[in-house]
Parts: sequence; C-alpha cells; structure tokens
Amino acid sequence: LPDSTIADSLQRVTGIQIQRSAGQGALVSIRGSREVLTTLNGELFLTAENILNSQADYRDVPSALISGSNVAKSMNAKHLEGGIGGTVDLLTRRALSLDEGLSGSVRLQGSEGSITKTTDPEVSGLVGFNWDDQTAMSLAFSFADQTVSDNSVQTRAGND
Repeated sequence: LPDSTIADSLQRVTGIQIQRSAGQGALVSIRGSREVLTTLNGELFLTAENILNSQADYRDVPSALISGSNVAKSMNAKHLEGGIGGTVDLLTRRALSLDEGLSGSVRLQGSEGSITKTTDPEVSGLVGFNWDDQTAMSLAFSFADQTVSDNSVQTRAGND
C-alpha cells in the first residue's frame, strides 16, 4: 500500500473516512458509520483491541504486509455478519503469487518530529521464494521506532 498505515490508504476510497490517533490513521468509518467489519483474507480479524466490537485498529497491521483490500460499502448475503456500515477485507501478500525464484521488497522511511527533533526510522519488507508455483514460502517483517504524541484539550462546563 502506498501510505504508512492501512487506514491512510483506505481514506482514498470514496465514502471512507478515518479517525487519527497520535497523527496516524487508526479507525475507519464507511459513509459515517463506525460499525465496519474487518476481515483478513476473508476470515474474522480479532485483536485484543477489537474483541468486543467489530472495529479494528488499522495500526495493528503494518501496511507492508498487505497487498490490497476489498471494500463493501453495503451488506449482502455473502458477507460475514457484523458490519452494519460495511466490510473491509484486507488481503495479505501470497507466496504462490510471487514470481518464480527469489523475490523481495523493502521499504525504508524516516520522519522527523517538529517537537522532538529526532528521526524515527521505519523498515518493512517481504522476502519470498517460489519453487514451482506449487511450493512457496515468504517472510514479512516490519520495524518502527516512532515517537508520537496526542495533544488534545478538553473543556468541561460546570454549573456553579
């Protein structure tokens, strides 16, 4: 995917809005509804964060591990139950779809914060070997050391 997070890439699709957390795309809404079911290769995608609801935090999966996504903005009978607003199916890279032989890709990225003045590195990639279009293996990796902040102001009106 072209962006740092999956949510940042998904916001390019018409009708999808994202919510940011510490500057990174985290949650996805479809046509204003936050009830979006996320699946991974067609299977239910569960983490500790979304065990009680269907909304996944897209910062949990590095975008380098994803080859694409299928977005359904309305429900039909072939989709899993749970996404009133729609469904996002994340598709991982498949070793058998790689070219025959050794192949790989690496993504290096650095960012500098205006407050911390430190450079935050991010490295991700995929190495795979496809023997004969019937036997293949791949290894994906991702590393990020990021300093993020979430500056917000909350006001509360009191009755005196």
